Amino acid sequence: MSASKSFAIYEKKHASGRVGFRVDLGLINGRRRFKHFPTREKADAARSKLLKDQAAKNPLLLADIGAATRHEVLLAIQ
Repeated sequence: MSASKSFAIYEKKHASGRVGFRVDLGLINGRRRFKHFPTREKADAARSKLLKDQAAKNPLLLADIGAATRHEVLLAIQ
C-alpha cells in the first residue's frame, strides 16, 4: 500500500433499499478490493484501524504524505 492511501468510504444502495458502506482497500493482487459494513460508524472504525496499521508499518513515510492525510492518520492513532 502506498503512503498516500486514504481508504475511502463509499455508500452503497442496494436494490432492496437497504444502505451499506464499503471501505476501499486498494489494489490487492491486481484487483480493487472493498470491505463491506452495515453502518457508517463501523466503516469509520475500520478505516481508522487501517490507517493506524498503515502508519505503524511505515513510520518514515509519514513525512511524505499530504497534510490532510497526515491529519487523518494522527486522528486515527488517537
